[in-house]
Amino acid sequence: MIHMLLSFILAVGVVTEQPQKSNSRPDSDPSHADVDIKAPQSVKPNDPVITVSGVCRDNSAKAGSSADCKTIVTREQFERLIAAVATAGQPVPENGRQQLAQTYVDLLAYADAARPSGMESSREFQDLMELVRLRTLAEIHRRNLQAKYREPSSQDIDDYYHQNPSNFTDIKLHRILIPRKNPMAENQEEYEKHAFQVVNGLRERAASGEDFDQLQREGYTALGLTSPPATDMGNRRKANLLAETRDEILSLSVGGTSKVEKEPYSFVIYKVDRKNLLPEEAVKDEIAREIFRQRLENALKEITSGVHPEFNRQYFAVDPPLPANSAASSSAGVQQPSNRTPQ
Repeated sequence: MIHMLLSFILAVGVVTEQPQKSNSRPDSDPSHADVDIKAPQSVKPNDPVITVSGVCRDNSAKAGSSADCKTIVTREQFERLIAAVATAGQPVPENGRQQLAQTYVDLLAYADAARPSGMESSREFQDLMELVRLRTLAEIHRRNLQAKYREPSSQDIDDYYHQNPSNFTDIKLHRILIPRKNPMAENQEEYEKHAFQVVNGLRERAASGEDFDQLQREGYTALGLTSPPATDMGNRRKANLLAETRDEILSLSVGGTSKVEKEPYSFVIYKVDRKNLLPEEAVKDEIAREIFRQRLENALKEITSGVHPEFNRQYFAVDPPLPANSAASSSAGVQQPSNRTPQ
C-alpha cells in the first residue's frame, strides 16, 4: 500500500495546487489536453463520486466526532486528479479508476491522521514539499515541451527530407572482410602485416569487377583461415553503417569500390551495388520523430546551458580510500597525514 501511495503522491500534489474551476472540463487545461476521460454523462460535474466518512479536509468542520466528518469529491475534482496523474506520467486506464479512488481515500486518511501531530508545520515537511514542487514544475514543463514539438509541420518534414538526402538513401552493399587477428597465428604482428598485403591485392581485383565471394574465399585460403562469411550485406541505411566508414560508402557511385578500411577487428572492402533514395512518404514518420528528438534535446539543453553552478570543493570532496597499511595504522591509533585532494 505504501508503494502505491508513493506512486501517486506527486500527482496528488499537482491536483491540490490546481485552481478551482467550476463547471469546466478537465481537458480545458492545456497540460491535460491529451487526456481522454470518458464517464457516464448522467453524472454531472458537481455530482459526488466519492464520499469519505470520517475525514474532514477542513479541521474547523470537526464540531463533533470524526464520524460526523465527510469529505466529498465531485466528478470534476476526481477527473482533474486522473488528468494530473497522467500529467505526472502515470496514465490511469479506465479499469483502474476505482483503484485510484481507493488510493486517494487512503491518502486522505493518512493525512488526516498525521495532521494533529503538526507535521505540516515542520521544517522537514516544508523542505520536502519544496522538492516536490520543483520536481512537479520541471516534469510538467518537460511534458509541455514534448507536446509542443511532437507534431512537426509538413513543411518541416519536407525541408528535413531535402536537406538530408543521405539519411534516406537505401544502399545495396557487398563486403570483403578479412580478420586482422588470427588466434592460431604464432606472431600476430606478422599475421596482420600479411593480411593487409593480401587484402590490398584483393582490393585491386575487386575494383576491376571480380566476384566478391570468390575473392574472399581466396583471401581466407591465403591466410590459412576457414569459413569465410557471406559478402552480401543486403540493404543498409546511413544509420546502419559504422561512423568511420559511412561517409566514404555514401560518396561511392553505383559499382564503386572503397579503399581498404581498417575497422576494429577486420580489414574491409565495400562495393555499392545499388543506391535508391526512399520516397518522402515512406520516411515521413521517421523524420517527424527525428525532428521531435532534436528540438526537444535542444530545448532541454537551452534550459541548463545558461546555468553555471559553483560547488564548494571542500564540502563535496570525497576522501580517497586509505591504502591497506594506512587503514591498519589508523585502526591502531596512529594518525595519518591528510591525503584529501579537491575534486
